[in-house]
Amino acid sequence: MVSKNKEVKVDLDSIKLERFTFSAKKKIITPEKIILKKNLQAGKIVIVLCGKFRGKRVVFLKQCSSGLILCTGPYCVNGVPLIRLNQKHVIVTSTSINVEQYLEALSDKVNDSLFFAQKEEDEVKSEEKFFEKKKPKRELSKEYVEIQKDLDAKLLVEIEKVKYLKEYLKEYFSLRTNMRPHLMKF
Repeated sequence: MVSKNKEVKVDLDSIKLERFTFSAKKKIITPEKIILKKNLQAGKIVIVLCGKFRGKRVVFLKQCSSGLILCTGPYCVNGVPLIRLNQKHVIVTSTSINVEQYLEALSDKVNDSLFFAQKEEDEVKSEEKFFEKKKPKRELSKEYVEIQKDLDAKLLVEIEKVKYLKEYLKEYFSLRTNMRPHLMKF
């Protein structure tokens, strides 16, 4: 029989949550480094499973410091710009291209801060402005557009080296009846 007064000692320093480490002494939650999928390598073609570009095939470039992965269409081929995705929302295919030579120049220019919208100055809030129908359209920064064009030109050269890859990237991925994704080889 177990007594009710028996104390159970638990080491709170060793308790790990899903992606965060908890320390009872400091009472701070710090994110752990997110591990990349083992088959996700630079230059691999991945299929986007959700979001605006679901069903599109894109080129994986690198993992950002936030843990998200950086991918591009290229924009001139299938209309997918430079985007960040969660690696859970992609299927990695066996197709790949050589992008190692472009990653060194890309790592200096592209980081998470490139994707954050710049805050506008707070103006006086009024009822007329709240109900104003026309809102100013957010425009892309010149730096982002330059990086996209430069990257598209470089990737297009690599894509054209592989036969039918340009057509493969243009096509949507979709499942039909009697197609079993767990039995497919991507």
